[in-house]
Amino acid sequence: MKRPRAANPSAGDACETPGRAEFDPLFEIEQDVRRLLKDYSVLRQETDEYREKTESDFKKLLLSFIEVADAFENVWRNINPKLNGADPQAKKWAASFKTVYRMLIRALSGWDVVPIETMVGEKADPLWHKVLEAEEDPGRENGAILEEIKKGYLWKGRLLRSAEVRAVNNQ
Repeated sequence: MKRPRAANPSAGDACETPGRAEFDPLFEIEQDVRRLLKDYSVLRQETDEYREKTESDFKKLLLSFIEVADAFENVWRNINPKLNGADPQAKKWAASFKTVYRMLIRALSGWDVVPIETMVGEKADPLWHKVLEAEEDPGRENGAILEEIKKGYLWKGRLLRSAEVRAVNNQ
């Protein structure tokens, strides 16, 4: 690698000042490339950190909306059986409530959030299911799902939240 050389070798140390030194063009280009590569590396790291933070924040937001959907489902589960004998105004209110819930689910779907299909009787898979409660049932296979307590969800094909289930534990 060539170093700067003096414009006038007989001038001695006076040629070492930045304004009076004559530089090799390749040396300058090499320095520029090193500087650009360093800048690129820093920008790439900052971009990766920003992307990770943004994705993490968006996951938190999606999980918050899912919690709201869970609350809607719990309320609906409680009022639905009581609607048969309800007055027309209560039925209208329930229909509006159901419409808002569907809008929320449609919005989640628009963000590529989809529920995990959990079937009662299938074996709980630790990748998709979190067993919150276990009970003995000699007539069923160990690990068989008895009830889905909370739905699990995928986001862009990746697990966002495990389904919470009650399953058989015959031990």
